[in-house]
Amino acid sequence: DSMAASGLLRLGSLYHYHYKIALKETTDLTQFRQELIKEFPDAGWRIHDTRNASPGIKNFVDRITLFLTLVGLTSLLVGGVGVSHAVHTYLQSKTNIIATLKCVGAASGLIQKIYGLQIAVLASIAIAIGLIIGVFTPLLGVTLFGDILPVTLKPELHIQPLVIASLFGALTAFTFSLWPLLRAREVAPAALFRDFIQPTKLYAPWQIGRRQGKSSSGRETSKAAHNQNDSGMTDATGGDYTQANDSVFRGPRWRWGDALLLSLGVMGLMALAIGSATNPVLAIGFILSALFAMVIFHGTARFMMLCARQLSNKPKLLKGRPEGRFALASLHRPGAVTAGVVMSLGLGLTVLVAIASIQGNLTQQVSESLPGQAPTFYLINLQPDQVPELETLVADMEEVGDLLTTPMIRGRITKIKGIPAEKAQIDPDVAWALRGDRGMTYASTPPVGTSLAQGIWWQADYQGPPKISLDDNLAKGFGLELGDELTLNILGRNVEVQLANSRTIDWTSLSMNFSVIFAPGFLEKAPHSFIATVKATSLEAEDQLFKSITDRFPNVSVIPVRQALESVQDVMEHIALAVRVTAAVTLLAGILVLAGAIAAGHQRRVRDAVLLKVLGATRWRVLGIFLLEYGLLALITAAIATGMGSLASWVIVTEVMSLSWGLVLESILSTIVLCVVITLVAGLLGTWRALGQKAAPLLRNE
Repeated sequence: DSMAASGLLRLGSLYHYHYKIALKETTDLTQFRQELIKEFPDAGWRIHDTRNASPGIKNFVDRITLFLTLVGLTSLLVGGVGVSHAVHTYLQSKTNIIATLKCVGAASGLIQKIYGLQIAVLASIAIAIGLIIGVFTPLLGVTLFGDILPVTLKPELHIQPLVIASLFGALTAFTFSLWPLLRAREVAPAALFRDFIQPTKLYAPWQIGRRQGKSSSGRETSKAAHNQNDSGMTDATGGDYTQANDSVFRGPRWRWGDALLLSLGVMGLMALAIGSATNPVLAIGFILSALFAMVIFHGTARFMMLCARQLSNKPKLLKGRPEGRFALASLHRPGAVTAGVVMSLGLGLTVLVAIASIQGNLTQQVSESLPGQAPTFYLINLQPDQVPELETLVADMEEVGDLLTTPMIRGRITKIKGIPAEKAQIDPDVAWALRGDRGMTYASTPPVGTSLAQGIWWQADYQGPPKISLDDNLAKGFGLELGDELTLNILGRNVEVQLANSRTIDWTSLSMNFSVIFAPGFLEKAPHSFIATVKATSLEAEDQLFKSITDRFPNVSVIPVRQALESVQDVMEHIALAVRVTAAVTLLAGILVLAGAIAAGHQRRVRDAVLLKVLGATRWRVLGIFLLEYGLLALITAAIATGMGSLASWVIVTEVMSLSWGLVLESILSTIVLCVVITLVAGLLGTWRALGQKAAPLLRNE
């Protein structure tokens, strides 16, 4: 009751009414909402119900959920690379067993079933462990962080996420383990025995046909020499018949059915990722980006191996440096882990670089660019008769100036080219402009810094039908051209206005900008208030200005811009920390793949270390060779990840956020250091045991 006596409610003042309606439990909320809109089409209400009481929080949670899903998918891709490498290494260790089974009559299908069943059992155990951890993680989260949340969480068991996670795990294991399984199934026994030294290429169905040629002696190769029965028996050449200058080669192959299975696995993963995402369009973009990144990393790794092979074949280039030649040879030799490490570790580092670069650009925008051009205070709800008094107050104060006042009235867009706003076909990116009312103003001359995108500004003494200048992004999103009409509801009155021009607005300048500016001669007659901006050049002047305005004008809301920017920066830093911690899961998956790859090559490294020591190399020299190999691998991986991550951040910052982008050197340097340290530590731990092996047992086994 005392509100009216406060003097705060005047013509043109900005205030809102909130109504809370208690309905019967049997009320259909959707139907009730539709009846309200139908009964009061021009009310402009924002209607929320108990199903979505806070749309902002729901949108935030949906975006966090989407981000976590994308991080999880990236981790699955990295883990999939590890699965493929682990299965390949495991089957390679079973070469003698597989070859023996095939020689005694085991069919290729039986080989695939035996080891496919083993992989399925291991995958099932891994999925079960992951589900158990996932179920108990919310309980741990509530225990550790429940007190800092504004709501009380009650962890419950939800079946759908567990089912989706299980499907992701099963499809990942199936898709990434299928290729090495097919390879082991199809290769002939003799080729299997040789595979450790020279891996056999697996040909696609369309690459297999009647291949005949002539050997170096000019004799035609017999097709019968390459025939292989179902038991895997081959001729004396092992199904891999080659001679010097021979154009004939028939390697193992995979069938069309295998291609179909592999395609189904890939498409199943893609469909599940898109179907389970809160934003399918973003999920599709992520999938395409991930595939592009994997192709780039794999291609770069192969190119790096090719370069290493060429350099290691040039003895003059590294003359007197056997460590360098040995390290280069290790990057491309049979069984090298180069491709797997570059892809898995590179994907994790790419995510971290992209996040660090985005966060660095946003922080720079808020902490460096904005404060220099931002006003000290925004003043809202300033009445017309208070403007002269405010101008006098500012003029009498030292270290205070740049006062800018602008009239403001609230209104909302109800029709676009005669079509009701809720039915108009518009770009989803500008839908926000139709939700509720917007601030509008009038001006005879263009605001300072105005850049017209289309049309011309009206004359300063314009008198005629209502015309407006519109934000160019809104004009394009609404599909408007010069001369098109909009219907605006201002103080309950519908007004038809004509688009005279559109402007390119830099909202990051924090200066007073309006989406809608009226030509003079119309809004002046309506009751309205003013908003103002003012600058203070010192903290003392800022405090004095704040006290003077609030004492003199109790109805005016004073918004300190510096404190708002500090709050925004603090929130961004907390969000960035949480995002980095979450994205570190992907990097952890890459580290595990790296560790697995090094562990898989342990026996080879033991052999290399023993032979080098027998030939006179000291332990530290052997260690230097291994560390040089991993150092080269780390530097190249970091360089690729930096480029990919920077490209991703540029796209997001410039295209999605519409902000300026700059190269964040800190994230690049930290990425390189992190990659080198992780790779060297993993390599050191993986080779230290190999350095301590005795030479005699290995040589006796040989």
